[in-house]
Amino acid sequence: MQSLHLSTKSSYPVLMNKEIKTYQPSLELLRSLPEQINSCNDTVTAIIEDGEIISIEQYKPDDSFYGVAVDIGTTTIATYLYDLSTGKAISTYSLLNPQSKFGADVITRIDHTLKSNDSKLEIHELIINALNQAVTKMCLDAGINSDEIYLMTIVGNTTMLHFLMALDARNIAMSPFIPVTTLINKFKPSELGIEINNSGKLVILPSISAYIGADTVGAIISSGMDRKKTTTLLIDIGTNGEIVLGNKDALYTCSTAAGPAFEGANIKYGCGGISGAISSVRFENGVINYSTINDAKAIGICGSGLIDVVAEMIKYGFIDETGRIISEEELTEYNLQYKKYLHHLDGLPAFKLDDALNICITQNDIRELQNAKAAIAAGIETLISESGNSIENIKEVYLAGGFGSFLNIQNALILGLLPNALNGRIKAIGNAAGAGAVLALLSKSQIARTQTLKYKTKYLELSSSLNFVTSYTDNMFFNYDA
Repeated sequence: MQSLHLSTKSSYPVLMNKEIKTYQPSLELLRSLPEQINSCNDTVTAIIEDGEIISIEQYKPDDSFYGVAVDIGTTTIATYLYDLSTGKAISTYSLLNPQSKFGADVITRIDHTLKSNDSKLEIHELIINALNQAVTKMCLDAGINSDEIYLMTIVGNTTMLHFLMALDARNIAMSPFIPVTTLINKFKPSELGIEINNSGKLVILPSISAYIGADTVGAIISSGMDRKKTTTLLIDIGTNGEIVLGNKDALYTCSTAAGPAFEGANIKYGCGGISGAISSVRFENGVINYSTINDAKAIGICGSGLIDVVAEMIKYGFIDETGRIISEEELTEYNLQYKKYLHHLDGLPAFKLDDALNICITQNDIRELQNAKAAIAAGIETLISESGNSIENIKEVYLAGGFGSFLNIQNALILGLLPNALNGRIKAIGNAAGAGAVLALLSKSQIARTQTLKYKTKYLELSSSLNFVTSYTDNMFFNYDA
């Protein structure tokens, strides 16, 4: 996107032909051009996107015009405001996805949309209102008007993008999993009700399949794995675990339904990564120490904290290989010093993190985590096997997403969430999906790159893979070897 300053002293047809003859104005702009120019002073600013004049505005001497990159996650929405004339980051804002009141995962939300047309519109309007809230907040922080925002690039999983566009997502939830669209989509802001300059554009980046969305495409381009000679593995751990393997020559991807345990859902005292969430746990000299997000008073435990405490329980023998919490009678000299943390809840063994807190890890929590970690681990193993690769050939592993940033990698290895053979090659890369949306916001060539990736990446459907079923069963166990 760029801007040009133009004189209005000559007639606008001459101006259009001589000054900006290489840029094609829309018919809508041509019809409104006389009124727009008459309302301006001697000089106007033309906003140009992808070879098209999209708006004629009052003269802006500082050339500032803005864009927003958006990552619509199942749990969290992240937004980024940029000055498009300089490429400078101006403001960021994130908020919980308000659709979560209809379920923690995409399938339950799809089920809600099927109740009635009003239900489908309701879940659509929630996401639109959330995006407008984010725009308003960032504009306030930056001291600008939303009319100065001309471009928005959006990534998200395929279901979230269907909800955004108010599309029927029912076929995503059932075999053979056929979405309405996985193509790149471009709209005027008014078509979706997004409150930015209505002469601007919304660009929804392409998805690969029903369960590999534009968020994964964004993560691929921001990690750069599609341009590397060596083989790399990308893992985005969340409600759905998206996994990508390959290099510049070929990319393979799959999605596994890990469930929402990693985001604190379906956990007795679980919560998202919010202020007060227990995010890390360690056992030391008979005492359980933990930290919370923003050092706030503990209100629950998020995914990274859950992984830490279960890994510590495994190390100290409070959980056997099947995932069962042991009884007091099974305590040994090694773990007897932590006896006071063993409790019962609803007649089943539980592990209390603090005597002063009513926050426990229950037997059911461990089962939820086992299911989630088995799905991710089996997805990795199956993708490596069925793509014809080997674990030895993988030179780097990227953990994408906010969860990956807080994940204790050694504890993830203890659980078997990640293969021990990859130890030393794993690093967190933050919100790679959001970073991909930013790249597309700032460069037209990056948008073209996402379209190339769509056709370059081969999707493997795990639900039809016998290898996945076997691997999933094997990975349900905890095989920690101290």
